Formats: sequence, C-alpha cells, structure tokens
Amino acid sequence: FFRDKFGEKGISKNDKYYGVTLHSDDKGLVLPPKVAELQVVIIPILFDDSKNKVLKEAQKIKDKLEKQGISVHLDDREDYSPGWKFNEWEMKGIPLRIELGPRDLQKKQVTIARRDTGDKKSVSISKIDVKPMLEEIQSSLLKKAEKLLKNSVVKAANSKEAEKAVSAGKMIFVPWCEDIKCEDKFKQKTGAKTLNSPFKQPVMQGKKCFNCSKKASSWFYFGRSY
Repeated sequence: FFRDKFGEKGISKNDKYYGVTLHSDDKGLVLPPKVAELQVVIIPILFDDSKNKVLKEAQKIKDKLEKQGISVHLDDREDYSPGWKFNEWEMKGIPLRIELGPRDLQKKQVTIARRDTGDKKSVSISKIDVKPMLEEIQSSLLKKAEKLLKNSVVKAANSKEAEKAVSAGKMIFVPWCEDIKCEDKFKQKTGAKTLNSPFKQPVMQGKKCFNCSKKASSWFYFGRSY
C-alpha cells in the first residue's frame, strides 16, 4: 500500500484496490464491475419489421436495471452490425452484455454474456437480475488478482536469492537497511528498485539487509518497472 496514495491509515480490508490493467485478454480490457463506469451494455438485434418492438423492450430493460442502481447503455446505433458492437464493447471491457433480438422477444428472453469468462446464458426477461452476476465477476477477478500477486512475490534473505528471483520476473520482499546507496547498487545489478513497504511489518529483530548485510530497518518490496 502506498502512503502517498492512501494516507497514513492506508486502506481498509473491505476497500481492497487492484489495478484494472491487470485484467485483459486478446480481446482487450476486462473491467471489474466496481470500477467500470459502464457495467452493462444492451445490444438490440435490429430488423426493419421488428425494430420498434425490440427497441421498446430494450428500453424497458434499461430502465429496470437503472432503477436497481446499475449503469447501463443501450447501443441502438443502426449503422453498425451487432457483431461489430460485440467486438467494440468487449474491447472496452464492459462486464456484461445483454443481447435482444426478435427471436429472443418471441421467447420472452435475453442472452447475457460475461466479459470475464465469455459465458452466455438465456434469461427470462421478467427475471433479469444482473447484480449477482456482477458480484460474481467482481469476486472472481479479485481472487484471480490476489492469486497472481501471491505467485509473483518471493521472499529473499540475501542478494543471490534476490537476483535470481528478479531475473525470473518476480517481485521480491526483503529486509532492507533503507540506505539509498544500497538500493542504487542493487538497481545497477538487476534493474529492480524499491516499490513500497507494508504498514504491518513482519518481525525485524536480528534481520540483516538482504543486499549489504547491514542491520535491516524494514521489510520492503523491490521490483522492476516495465
């Protein structure tokens, strides 16, 4: 956690922050619902003989979701194909996409697609409730981020272990003397620099600096900037 970003009290356990840039795939961004300015996009499948009915129902769905506190956009542009729109909104990382066409209207259902997994399912129009799906996406992405972070951090007791971990693309967590000259020497060898230090420190008693072997004063994260 960064003192300059979150202040001396840091952030609470219930307000975990993780960068949205972590989540992406070959199609583009994958936004966590809590940070997405737009959570749901409705894409109507339009044909001349059914356009008005489909748009009317799509607007009803939009109004219903907005009353539930969901941020929704109805993409009713007629100069782009549905496939083109799918691709555009996937690239932007919008968490959920709702598809509605004349056949769906006949069956009184919609198709809902998740951006994070690509899974689709048909849902009755009268039973549309996207909040549980958005919560599931949020939870899934957070678990994925925490797992990636955990697997990316390695504890190192000395410079040899630290250099090996950094060369493998890991971030290291080490006891450090907090001497800028010590950091500069390690940075020259590996390209890694100090990142941040947790407020809740592991035991420091008897610890020596991983790089220069002087008395360590705090645990710090080191890593390369890309």
